[in-house]
Amino acid sequence: MRNCRVLCSLGAMLLAAPVSALEINGVVIGLEASNSATAIDGGENISNASQVFIEDAGGVVADTVGASVSAGTRYAANSWVDSGWSDTVFDGTYSYDMTLTVDAGPGVIYEIVIESIFSGLLTQIDDAPWGQGSVDVSQVAVTGAVNGVATDFSSLGTGATFNLPYDYYDNQLMISGSSSMILSGLSGTTNLSFNAQWTSSLRSNDDEVGLLLGLDEANGPVAGVTAGEYATYPGQIEGDDGHFLKVIATNQSVIPEPSTGLLAAFGLALFAAIRRPRAS
Repeated sequence: MRNCRVLCSLGAMLLAAPVSALEINGVVIGLEASNSATAIDGGENISNASQVFIEDAGGVVADTVGASVSAGTRYAANSWVDSGWSDTVFDGTYSYDMTLTVDAGPGVIYEIVIESIFSGLLTQIDDAPWGQGSVDVSQVAVTGAVNGVATDFSSLGTGATFNLPYDYYDNQLMISGSSSMILSGLSGTTNLSFNAQWTSSLRSNDDEVGLLLGLDEANGPVAGVTAGEYATYPGQIEGDDGHFLKVIATNQSVIPEPSTGLLAAFGLALFAAIRRPRAS
């Protein structure tokens, strides 16, 4: 009977042992110092606004193979230039930082998939018969570190350039691109940091020319820009545009913690103790 009490006490301790789990936490996103200032007015009606959002703050999943947890952020912007009787250029810089932590308990091996998605609209709105406009956009470049060590995230940028040529009429061009990369065989804690950045050149000669990345015209347009232009391009949805960074962590393998093995041994020992015949 004494052996049974000892085994039962040991079993209670083992059952109280922590269970490992895969977790994403500490998601932070913020505008980087090099981001073009909001609400610029250089005398030629130049406007720029930008915001950042946490779309998915992460969470915790149990230590089972294939279980995954994700986190994601979005950068949105609205930039316009509208000159009066002269050729005006606004070279915008768009940049932000994102950090997060992936953590797993002992015995958990996991992989991280990082996705970069870019979607938006270049638009030129003609309001004079001599008006012209063009826009050039160099796509996203991502730099950063894993556990404080600089890492090559260049595969997360498409490197594409989109051009909206000079035109005497309203003109729009959809921007889109996506890429991803995988970090495998990870364990314990992984701290990720990213800096995403790209540039655009908005050129106006008495036309409104804009770059829309998830913020519509009502969010800081120059004078004379008509709200609702966003909706005139099929497939463009304000909330689905911008630059997105998404991180997905997935359990690849789970080795039982020592307490799991001990718990199994405890079960066998308890069974043996109960079944052992008493001495006559």
